[in-house]
Amino acid sequence: MASTMSSAPQAIFGFKPDELSGLLNRRVVEIHASEAAFLWLQRTRASMSPHFKLKHLAKLDARVMAHLAGLLVAGDFGIKVAQQGLEEGDPASVFVLSYLAVCHDKHATMAHVLQLAQGHGDLAHAVCDAMAWAAPAQRVLLARKLMASPVASHRCVGITALASNHEAGPQDLAVHLRDADPLVRGAALRASAGYALDWTAYRDDPDDACRLWAASAAVFQGQAQGGRVAWDIVCRSPDLARAAIRVVMRCGDDALARDMIRTLASLPEQRRLAVVACGEFGDPATVPWLLSLLDDPVLARVAGEALAMLSGADLIYLDLDRDPPDDAPDAHPQDGDLPWPDSQAIQLWWQLAQARFTSGHRYVGGHALSAAGTEMVLKDGFQRQRAGAAFEMARLVPGTRLFNVQARADVQAWRQVL
Repeated sequence: MASTMSSAPQAIFGFKPDELSGLLNRRVVEIHASEAAFLWLQRTRASMSPHFKLKHLAKLDARVMAHLAGLLVAGDFGIKVAQQGLEEGDPASVFVLSYLAVCHDKHATMAHVLQLAQGHGDLAHAVCDAMAWAAPAQRVLLARKLMASPVASHRCVGITALASNHEAGPQDLAVHLRDADPLVRGAALRASAGYALDWTAYRDDPDDACRLWAASAAVFQGQAQGGRVAWDIVCRSPDLARAAIRVVMRCGDDALARDMIRTLASLPEQRRLAVVACGEFGDPATVPWLLSLLDDPVLARVAGEALAMLSGADLIYLDLDRDPPDDAPDAHPQDGDLPWPDSQAIQLWWQLAQARFTSGHRYVGGHALSAAGTEMVLKDGFQRQRAGAAFEMARLVPGTRLFNVQARADVQAWRQVL
């Protein structure tokens, strides 16, 4: 890997490296490392949290970057401190060390974190995120080298790191779309969103994730039949169910979407997925059923989120939430950050708000479904709403790349044309 740094000593804030080393405060550097790790983990959770917006991510990102900057200034000593965090083997420590390794062009350190991440999805995500956060000059060359690696996990990391910032072009992905490893093939298919792709070649792929990302590509090309491929995945693959529901609900085949909601709602074990589907679809015709679930201790919170996805209502800001009941069951993993809806307050609110909505039409974050509406949600919606809006934008505007709502906030702001 070619070095991205000059071999001559570089002055940092007016000091040369040998002068700077004597000024380092070990405790301060350790704080930078632990805080960067903690805040990145918090930020990762926030990036798909139902109560975070882009402006909230920006504040977290600034704090993460400030601590990373402190570690960068510490040079090799910062890397040494970051390496100590690997004793826990957690993704946050891997993110910090990976970021420093990329920025300082440390081959051996990067090889070490890649080895740790092999076969561990959470650790691989941390490495990808670290590369995506680095400067393009530091990221792109490394990513392309990893994409040429004989190790499948390295190829997957390289593809994902480039795709995070829309830097992977069709020529980069072509060979990987035929990769024998399903993780690499899936990463390439996912990165191909918005490009011309013969998705039918993957309709019968043995890997569910590959078929799902191919179905998404079909939808982005205006081919609603991709929704039927995704529908087959919903009940069979729990880990992919939510992503598959998004494809079906937003594929452009409204009859299929409504049939799916009715089918899921008729199956007691799948009713939660039916509620999620209502939020993704955004038809006010489903509101009476959602309102009836607001007193169900198992489904109340996800029903409240579905109403918010459709209407754009901020339940907390509008004082439409309440304290959890004393006998509240354990939350579903995706519902822990959702407010408890106040059934009576929301019923009264909907009586006043429903005149703005027409049954049989679709809405995203309170806006009638359109390119302009999705732009508004991308600008000021909550993260899960923004993810849905990004999907709709890629479908409604041919040739549009799928907007990455989990990217660093300043990159999102720079890429958005709002």
